[in-house]
Amino acid sequence: MKKLLLAFFVLLATVPAYAKQNTTTLKFAKGSYCTSFDGYYHNRVFNIYLLKGQALEITIDDVVDGVVVKDSKGKRLQEVGLENFNYDIKRTGNHTIKINRASVNGGSSSIKFCAY
Repeated sequence: MKKLLLAFFVLLATVPAYAKQNTTTLKFAKGSYCTSFDGYYHNRVFNIYLLKGQALEITIDDVVDGVVVKDSKGKRLQEVGLENFNYDIKRTGNHTIKINRASVNGGSSSIKFCAY
């Protein structure tokens, strides 16, 4: 029994600790195609409801490592276009967005989300 407990604690010690991710739900004001977020985006997941056929454009005033957008089924969307971060929405539903910062410093930014 002691060996089993020891093995459990050794395994537990080797598993990396992940910081808790904050979730922010983004909503569009009536009649608006855009919404924004100002603040720290590190360890934050954004949720946004999008319709099939919309084009999502994300503009960030910071240097980032990349943006990961997943549809309502968890499928990662491919970026399209050359400017900003642009995605074609293939499925209606809640989408998640994770922005990876480029360095360990910073992480506070103004981010604009538009769906056309």
